[in-house]
Amino acid sequence: MPDLDAVATALGLTDQRAALAAGWSEHGAQLGEGVPSFLDAEAIATAARRAGLAAEPAAVLVEGLAALRTLPALGTLAAHARSLVLARRLAPDGGGWSWPLPSADLHPAAPLVYAWAVLGCVDDLFARNRERGIADGVTAAGLRDLGRWMEEYRRAKGHWGFDRMGWLWCQLAGSLHELGRLQYNLAHWEARVRVLRHRRDGRLAMLMEGRLDLRGDGQWQEVARTPRDPAGFTTVFSEGPEGWRGHAVDGDGNAARQPSAFAAADWEQVLGRGDPVLFLHIPAGGGLDADACRESLRQARDFFPRHYPRHAFKAVISISWMFDSQLARHLPAESNLVRFQRLFHLHPHPDLSGEQIRERVLGDAKADPARLVPATSLQRAVVGHLLAGGYWKQQGAVILPDEIV
Repeated sequence: MPDLDAVATALGLTDQRAALAAGWSEHGAQLGEGVPSFLDAEAIATAARRAGLAAEPAAVLVEGLAALRTLPALGTLAAHARSLVLARRLAPDGGGWSWPLPSADLHPAAPLVYAWAVLGCVDDLFARNRERGIADGVTAAGLRDLGRWMEEYRRAKGHWGFDRMGWLWCQLAGSLHELGRLQYNLAHWEARVRVLRHRRDGRLAMLMEGRLDLRGDGQWQEVARTPRDPAGFTTVFSEGPEGWRGHAVDGDGNAARQPSAFAAADWEQVLGRGDPVLFLHIPAGGGLDADACRESLRQARDFFPRHYPRHAFKAVISISWMFDSQLARHLPAESNLVRFQRLFHLHPHPDLSGEQIRERVLGDAKADPARLVPATSLQRAVVGHLLAGGYWKQQGAVILPDEIV
């Protein structure tokens, strides 16, 4: 078994030894000495093709294997990560291990270590998905995330790497699938929001749970680093045989200041804490054509009951800057983004940083809007709102299966 302290020292990860130690004694004997067989150049090239990697990142991964001759601890770490994935004992989102990443200062190929681990799991993923009856094309589509995240890492750092093993874990665990334009991950409802449906006319009501600290406009206090609002309020919530009482959320995803009552004779709860859901993710690139998104939702509505019947999802949910209802005030009503928003019911989300829209739209989470020259209508909307003293945030979104048409 490789020595954990020696590996941590060789990779400059002594401060993260505790994270490296997870599963080491259990799987360490499987690591062996020398370069693991899955890190053979031909094997990595083949797996890269199956994962849909473009020629340049695929070549970088193959050429980077030369680093293992002088820094074999990289191969040991890749094998350890692979063994943790194949054991399938981590939390569904990859939690339980922090995936400590060696620095490019150590070796230019060092930040590629988890990309190698992903490619080492490709054959296993295809085989397990086939057992569920999932077509190889669906598996391959999901694996394109490896290339997307490698490209994003290069844009952010200026050199190749991969630091999203926690996200790819969802792919490798078989819980996340890309269906057309969108991706879906098996999840459970965790938002502090209840969703009710009227028994006769089918309309929905979203109620905030109790003791939440909200601004006067119905968003979370200090959302996107805004100052505390002295006109804010604390939510109340109650439920019982006669029904529910709480702060309803309006069409823009803002909670009402005053609570309302919802009688059980007229309403039923359709989504509450712990219920199975699908978490929707919007991969970078590819646009946001509303028709393509609706088609993807229809695919998900049919795909998951067929392949994951035990996960009887009650809603498709998401959290994103794309669901900030303020966007509808700055973009044309028929823009794809606004049309996409309209498919969902929105609710407040405690996004305390407000950085996601800067990162995704402006290219830098710390971007100074006063120094930017926006090139698109979306960038102009984002920058203009910030310069006017506004803020951007993430919001949550919900759509029920029978609303997908």
